Amino acid sequence: MLINTLRNRLSPRRFRRDAGGATAVEFGLVAFPFFGMLAAMVETGLVFFSGQALDSAAYNAGRRIMTGEVKSAGDAAAQKTKFATLVCDEIGWLLDCNKVYYDVQSYGSFGAANLNAPVTNGDFDTTGLPRYTASGSGQIVVVRAYYKKAIYADYLGGSLGYLTGGYHLLVGTSVFKNEPF
Repeated sequence: MLINTLRNRLSPRRFRRDAGGATAVEFGLVAFPFFGMLAAMVETGLVFFSGQALDSAAYNAGRRIMTGEVKSAGDAAAQKTKFATLVCDEIGWLLDCNKVYYDVQSYGSFGAANLNAPVTNGDFDTTGLPRYTASGSGQIVVVRAYYKKAIYADYLGGSLGYLTGGYHLLVGTSVFKNEPF
């Protein structure tokens, strides 16, 4: 009796008709790609959101340079500190301020401005950064803020982590001519 019961339950015909557990197996097959895509979408959104926040911080701190507010802080070291504080006040809730590098330089014309990102051999080159050059009235100023962000969900080949080691360089830039002050 027991052998007949087991034989009926384990028969290939009955096994093919039985759908119990199929949902769990299907979920197991689909779960990894689904959650991988979900993680990649969330991280991509976070990278672009962080980049926008850094760009906004560079723009707003640049406006303070353009109007002479940063210049009124005192000597070049005080101006550098005030600028760094202005940037950090805007992005400190999202990015680590200790990992933000900035480059503020003044030029004689817009054409002379160097806007190349400091990337050498696939890595962010921090030589000479942070750099702050005090500017005067009517000068062209380029404000750039950099943040090297680790990318974790780049296994789908999207090349979001284009720097060596799977990092993405966020760059916030503002170029302007100082007002008379």
